[in-house]
Amino acid sequence: MKIFFIYLYVKIPQFPIGMGFISSMLKMVGHESRLFALESQQTPETLLSSIRMWSPDVIGFSSTSSMFEQMKSVASLIRQQFKDIFQVCGGIHPTLVPECIEEAPLNAICRGEGEYAFVELIERLSKGLDYTNIKGFWFKLNRNIIKNSVPLLIQDLNALPMPDHDFYRSQDIPRKARGVAEFMFSRGCPFDCSYCSNHALKRLYPRQRYVRYPSVEKAIMELTTASKKYKIHYIMIHDDTFCLNKKWFYDFCQEYKDKIRIPFLCNIRPGTCTKDMFRLLREANCDAVGIGLESGNPFIREKVLNRKIKNGVILETFRLAHAMDINTLSFSMIGLPYETPEAIVDTIRFTAQLGDKNIPWKYIFHPYPNTKLFDHCQEKGWIGGKSPGFRERSRSALRLPTISRKDIHTYYNNFSMLIEVEKRAMIKNKLSIAKLLTKLFVFPKLLFLVKTYYCIYRIARLLGSRKDCGTKCPQTQYQDKFSPFQ
Repeated sequence: MKIFFIYLYVKIPQFPIGMGFISSMLKMVGHESRLFALESQQTPETLLSSIRMWSPDVIGFSSTSSMFEQMKSVASLIRQQFKDIFQVCGGIHPTLVPECIEEAPLNAICRGEGEYAFVELIERLSKGLDYTNIKGFWFKLNRNIIKNSVPLLIQDLNALPMPDHDFYRSQDIPRKARGVAEFMFSRGCPFDCSYCSNHALKRLYPRQRYVRYPSVEKAIMELTTASKKYKIHYIMIHDDTFCLNKKWFYDFCQEYKDKIRIPFLCNIRPGTCTKDMFRLLREANCDAVGIGLESGNPFIREKVLNRKIKNGVILETFRLAHAMDINTLSFSMIGLPYETPEAIVDTIRFTAQLGDKNIPWKYIFHPYPNTKLFDHCQEKGWIGGKSPGFRERSRSALRLPTISRKDIHTYYNNFSMLIEVEKRAMIKNKLSIAKLLTKLFVFPKLLFLVKTYYCIYRIARLLGSRKDCGTKCPQTQYQDKFSPFQ
């Protein structure tokens, strides 16, 4: 059979690793697969033309929660033009919110890891056999929903083939990524951050080993094969906690140093990487690590986000990385439940302390379905009323009692500039509002300019009461009044 995967993305294309694994599995048993990358602002006519030319039997999507509205629109358009094509969607959103099948013109949704389940579905479809009892799927038949249980997690990752990089490169997508190749070797994360989908996924798999690793040999073979076949200048490893399994980490770094040597980036959790481990990373040609700061305010980070990591541990992790000449990317969120303007300024101050070898990345918090923080926000009535042109992580989906959306967006839009201002203030031990205002964009409307000056003035007032981030941050009136998860 011919399976046509549609990969939805917003701005920067990333390798759809899950689709890549499934594509390889399908090709192993004699089926054909293709990938079409559809950017969120792209017109769909090219997509329809490609479907018309290739005449696939099945169309497959993968969707996060933020992609689902776009996926529904694309699936509806396809259904209007091609009524008999079987459409199925997998990914994190259908896994955690399987009821979404009722909202979209889909024949099925796939829950959990789909490598074996999807192949079984295609095999039965190709042979005309009944497929409605396959574990991992919900099916829509004559307005009835047939619900099957979630399959067991794949414990032997070595049994899986390499993900199919060929079909990803068929559209010359890597040209936009400029020679960057992406890989993910381990699966799962042992931590229970309240905003992350990992703890929600773990509830689907009780009494199963959730964090799994392939052998180092398999990981190195995948990297070696890809580096010989494609022009790869940089590698991004997307494992959630790259250095958690110490033996795997040490063996991998040594093998990578000996056989690959391509510069790479990985993700680490503060407090899990020692000085010796950073040294091994640098020797293996790791030149950057991504580290989740999330919030510079201890109350928000430890109580609201359930990240039990102290300020000193975070600062030491960044210091160790920089001491080994490894750059860092700090990931921060703003617009969090119980967050106040003072708490956001704590994050700005903290990030400023991380130095010039750090690149700050910021996002606006988005509540993901079935996570603890989503359930809490829903219980409080804070979710809803998305603004026109809403985009996840760059616009707020919440209406919070502690901070307005307008202020959240002001901090988000000026985050990097405020960090630079704070760096200068740390050196001079004062803050120049005049210099801050000179950094503003030149707006065409005077009224908007005045309003913006006023917003920045308010921020400057907050920054003016600077305190050392290494000390205990004071609790605000909102933090005392609202106590989550009690």
